[in-house]
Amino acid sequence: MNFLFAASITGVGGGMLRDIITNRKPEIFKTDIYCVAGIIGSLLLWGLYPIFGTHIAQHMSLVTIFSIRMVCYMKKINLPVIN
Repeated sequence: MNFLFAASITGVGGGMLRDIITNRKPEIFKTDIYCVAGIIGSLLLWGLYPIFGTHIAQHMSLVTIFSIRMVCYMKKINLPVIN
């Protein structure tokens, strides 16, 4: 489960740093879905690692995360905003 924690912290922290450096409101406080994609990819990596080994499992989870992000971006799918 360390993968799940590391992916979430990396995704959230990296995105926040990017937004702070560019003087924007961080996307994590808006509606972006990148943390959810990271969690899904981490769970996939955790489940596939014993079956396929490190190399294949990493590539499969990377492709999954990238695909989720691109589909959400292109279809404008976002998380609900909490008021």
